[in-house]
Amino acid sequence: MENGDPVDTTKNHGINHKKAFMGLTRAFYQLENMKKPCSLWVGVILDGKQFLTTNLVSIDVQSLALNEKPTSVPYKIYYSTGGSQPNTNSKLYNNAFPVEFGTTVKAIVVQNDKVVLNMEETFDKNLGLCWEKNESETVQIINGMRAVDAEFQRATVQSNNNKQYLDFMGREGSVTWYQENDGSTGEFTLRIHYASNDKNSKRPMDLIINDKKVATLLFESTNSWNSNWKEVEIKQYLEAGANYIELRTTGQSAPNILMLVVEEILV
Repeated sequence: MENGDPVDTTKNHGINHKKAFMGLTRAFYQLENMKKPCSLWVGVILDGKQFLTTNLVSIDVQSLALNEKPTSVPYKIYYSTGGSQPNTNSKLYNNAFPVEFGTTVKAIVVQNDKVVLNMEETFDKNLGLCWEKNESETVQIINGMRAVDAEFQRATVQSNNNKQYLDFMGREGSVTWYQENDGSTGEFTLRIHYASNDKNSKRPMDLIINDKKVATLLFESTNSWNSNWKEVEIKQYLEAGANYIELRTTGQSAPNILMLVVEEILV
C-alpha cells in the first residue's frame, strides 16, 4: 500500500491499513481464497488542516467489495476530540462538528460490534503543505515532520501549548525521520526546530543521512526547554526515493526536538 507521502514513515507492505495523502492511496492485493468475501474500508476526516475555509469537521466512510457483489453495509462512527482513543461509548457521529486549532480528531468505524477502521487527523496552524517563493529561489516547504512521529531512542514525548516534542531527559539518544523524495537527487535545506536551556553546552548532535555522517550540528541555548523554539539550518543533498535523516547524540544529551522541516530548492 503506497500513498506518496514524503513524511509517512509507516511501512508499505505486510499491513492491512494505510492513511491517504492528498486523497490518494494505491494498494496491491493478492487474494488467496476467492470464495471468502473480502472488502476494503475507506474513511476520511474532512477539513483543511489550517481551517482556510471552515472549522467544521466531517467524517465520511465507504465500504468497497473486492470479490463480491456490492451491498449496503450498516456501520456506526464514534469519535473523540480530546486525544483519547474512541470506543462505542464515545460520541456517535451524525453531522459535521466544529473544532479548534490544536485538536486531534480520532474516529473508529464499528460494524457488527467490531472495529473495522481507525482514523486520526490533527488540525493546527503549522500543519499541512504550503508553497512559498522568495527573490532568490522557489522553495517547496514540507511542514509537519514532527519528532514525535519519527523513530526515536531513549527520548520521552512531552507536550506544551499543544506542541508535542521529544525530551531526552538528560540521556543520550537519537531520532530518525523517513523522507521520501519523489523527484530526483537534489539539494535540500534541513531545518531542525529545537529548544534548550543549557547555558553551558551547545549539545552537539551528529547528522546522519542514509547511514552516512554528514555534519555535526550545534544547538545554542534558547533560554527555555519547551517554548521559544529556534532552528538550526543546514543544506544537504538527498537521494531520489527513500531517505533516512537521523540526529544522534555525541557524548551528552540532546536539546528538546520539535520537528524537522525539509525544503526542496527548485532552481
